Amino acid sequence: MARKAVVTGGKKDEIIAAALKLFLEKGYENTSIRMIQKEVGSEVGLFYYYFKDKDAVFEQALDLFFKQYKLEFDKIVEHGRQHPKQLLSDFFNYMGAATSAFREKYSVNLHWTVRRAIREQTLEVIEPYLREIMDILVSYGATPKLDLDVAAMFLTHGVGSMILHEERDTFLEKKAEVIKGINLIMGLDVDKNST
Repeated sequence: MARKAVVTGGKKDEIIAAALKLFLEKGYENTSIRMIQKEVGSEVGLFYYYFKDKDAVFEQALDLFFKQYKLEFDKIVEHGRQHPKQLLSDFFNYMGAATSAFREKYSVNLHWTVRRAIREQTLEVIEPYLREIMDILVSYGATPKLDLDVAAMFLTHGVGSMILHEERDTFLEKKAEVIKGINLIMGLDVDKNST
């Protein structure tokens, strides 16, 4: 008998949500497929109907984790099309606040493997947004000193990584210098707080 096509919704979404919850609470290594299925209230066989292995559900759990953040980034970028002066500031301020909120909620029990996966995925998520922001700022007169793709990479792996890796207070202490660096990269007046 032919196997049914894998569909989204229903139990699959429940499994992804349960997996995300357990990965955040217990870490990747300490979360088993059996634990995920117990959380959902179904048998292990159903897991393998939807997913090849634990890595596959982990990837989809990360996608679910980033869904709300992507919606917020979309709103910030859309708002920035009409208000570009604060676009980079709004983007990084949201990222900083979201990072602080995440740390407050999960840092006690979050296993380093999940923390690293989230950090790496965050950088992958924000780079295209920052590249889009570069285009918006250029359309309003910014003259970046770097190729736009390179500028987006610098901002992603420079400012983005600082926000993800440094404590909020440490980042805030260095914020004036960070803004200066952003202004230099973007070809904006270094003496003005234009980000």
